[in-house]
Amino acid sequence: MQTHLPEAGIYLSDREYLLCKYDDMALFLAQDETNKMGYIPEERDCDDFSYRLMGQFSIPGWSDLCFGIVWTDYHALNCMIDEDKKIWFIEPQTDEIKEIAHPIRLLVI
Repeated sequence: MQTHLPEAGIYLSDREYLLCKYDDMALFLAQDETNKMGYIPEERDCDDFSYRLMGQFSIPGWSDLCFGIVWTDYHALNCMIDEDKKIWFIEPQTDEIKEIAHPIRLLVI
């Protein structure tokens, strides 16, 4: 994974993870309500959305998924690794799943 994110500090909490299907993640995000919290600067901003969404995966049955939080120079968002070992980035404020264009500084799974 380090070769895909050469500038990132990477922290893996566990030794093994389950890889998620892209379509399953999209379905989960459609049902999750993190994106409906409403943005409030400094009180409910990008890191708060990201930590909340990551917390949704800390329940039995979901906690083994390769899902985490990512920091860039100016934004926090989430990430997942799919069954093809592709890294996807999730904007928790909109549920958009995308590839990322700006450098990742820290990735925690």
